[in-house]
Amino acid sequence: MTLRRTALGAVMLTAAVAPPPLLHDAKAVRRPQPINVGSFSTNSAGSRLPNGWQELTFRHVRRHTTYTLVADGGQTVLRAEAHDGASLLYTRTDLPSGTYRDVRWRWKVDRTPKGADLRYRHGDDAAARVYVAFRYRPVLVPLLQRWHYLLARNRYGEYPPYAGISYVWAHQTAPHTVLRNPLLSRSVEYVIESGEDRAGRWIEERRDVYRDFVRVFDFPPPPISHVAVMSDADDTGSQSVAWYGDIELLPAVLADDGS
Repeated sequence: MTLRRTALGAVMLTAAVAPPPLLHDAKAVRRPQPINVGSFSTNSAGSRLPNGWQELTFRHVRRHTTYTLVADGGQTVLRAEAHDGASLLYTRTDLPSGTYRDVRWRWKVDRTPKGADLRYRHGDDAAARVYVAFRYRPVLVPLLQRWHYLLARNRYGEYPPYAGISYVWAHQTAPHTVLRNPLLSRSVEYVIESGEDRAGRWIEERRDVYRDFVRVFDFPPPPISHVAVMSDADDTGSQSVAWYGDIELLPAVLADDGS
């Protein structure tokens, strides 16, 4: 994906087609519980899309990533295969980022897109990405940019996210690299896996999204508005294959005690 499209600012979702957001009801429980935003394991293998998830395609990308729910090790997981193409899957949420600080998931790759290098626009492909996006707040945006958000809301039915963080399994960009999109500076990529040395193995991941946001922006994040995944290979004209397990958002009380 080009830098212009990988930003979660491109996720302009229509209220008419988007699934209802996952909500946090503070009055319903005294102690917040983990929320499985990507409950792929509860779906039937062979289905096209997970329940509550939608596909976002890009106007200038003719081929789309093939997402399929498949059986793996006795569980249903999401398989993503890209051949010189790209598309993104997303679900909507409405969760306080101060309560749900951590994101936890597992993933596996078979092939990373050859020639991909996230530092350059022509190489901006990745075998797997897990996105967390944050709700638009006018007070955080310069006045001129607020008009762009308003135009987007009028066209698509809701505001696009204010900012997005993506956790990436890259081809060759080194782990621990943090990249800010030069075109959309509020889109940030954290490389946490790279290459094919661990291909074919399920890898468990966990990140403190709240802390990662503060490190980049120097203030607490707005509420979480979307979670998404994407595997792409269009910029390099290559191929990538990956699998995603369930994606959870964990409340701070569990994030602190390591549960």
